[in-house]
Amino acid sequence: MRISFKYALVLALLILGCSYEKKGSASVAGVYLNTYTAEVADPATGNLWGKRTIRDTLFIQVQAHGFKISNKKWMHNTYDGKGWVTSMQGESESLPSYFAELDTAHYSLVPSSGNVGPLLFWEGEKIYLGEARALMYLKVD
Repeated sequence: MRISFKYALVLALLILGCSYEKKGSASVAGVYLNTYTAEVADPATGNLWGKRTIRDTLFIQVQAHGFKISNKKWMHNTYDGKGWVTSMQGESESLPSYFAELDTAHYSLVPSSGNVGPLLFWEGEKIYLGEARALMYLKVD
């Protein structure tokens, strides 16, 4: 009886360990959002035009051998009346899509071989961009 209890305990720990890994890998998938706002001034006069808000979104989808990471950015200027539009210019341009693998030792999403993209660090409901962790994205779904 004592030996079968030990085997049952080991089996239970193995099952929990494997299910934890699958849960952790799947829970990284989702939509992450970073929103920031800045004042915009007329370059010639310095007079304030209004504010610009950028909504920067990372989409992380589970794939057969890792994750597909894509990015979309929207922009809203309070002074132009256009509402939310796709951001397609300058530093606000979206990142190209790429594939990554989860490094569970460092909680990071590393671009797969042959893919170019930023290293992402995963901490629960947050994703950080790059090793400097300059931008933080919060999970919204």
